[in-house]
Amino acid sequence: MTHARTLPIRLVPHPGEAIDSWWEAMAHRLGANTGDVLSAMGLLPRNPSSPVSSGILGHLVTLLDEDQAARAAWSSGVTPAEVQAMTLAHYDRLAHMVDAERRRVAARHVWGRARGSRYCPACLADNGGRWKLRWRLGWSFACLDHHLLLVDTCPRCSRMPRHFPATTRHSLSPGRCHSPSEKDAPLARCGQPFEEVPALALAVQGPVIAAQKLIEEAISRGRTDFGVYQDYP
Repeated sequence: MTHARTLPIRLVPHPGEAIDSWWEAMAHRLGANTGDVLSAMGLLPRNPSSPVSSGILGHLVTLLDEDQAARAAWSSGVTPAEVQAMTLAHYDRLAHMVDAERRRVAARHVWGRARGSRYCPACLADNGGRWKLRWRLGWSFACLDHHLLLVDTCPRCSRMPRHFPATTRHSLSPGRCHSPSEKDAPLARCGQPFEEVPALALAVQGPVIAAQKLIEEAISRGRTDFGVYQDYP
């Protein structure tokens, strides 16, 4: 069993933040690497004999069991419910389907997205680089706060953010591209500041924003009764 210990500095999760963004922000604040933070939370073994696989990190982002959520909560000073709300399981059977046995999103089921994430540069500029969970979902394509079309690639490395798992061996800067760099050392990251990336502005009363609002309301309510669903919500 992996034991947790209390973190010397704790950060409150931002509303709607993704769990990997939260632990990366804590690691950055502590001047530590993400592996140290995950080990302190009891989510990874201490001093693993081999590098942490990408699958393990993906599983943690997708779904935590009760023991994992309890250890992470005790270590960081939040509740288990707050920890669980930062995983993709929060949207299970609402926006996508989570395969609990394999701990991954069913990519071929309706709006499922197995890996990668869109993002809003203006949000990242406002919140210090904290990543929102809903940007990872297939149905999320516009920012309702800044009325921008979400961006889906990094202009420097041309990769979709969060497609590759972040390294656990180095501290990561929030709000920057964590995709591997092809030109530098094996563990080097791209480093593009996402807040500097241009995004397409959308009409506040336009159809794209209206569609995003409609979809988000349907997901939050768990039902919908517009259009063809009027007679059969």
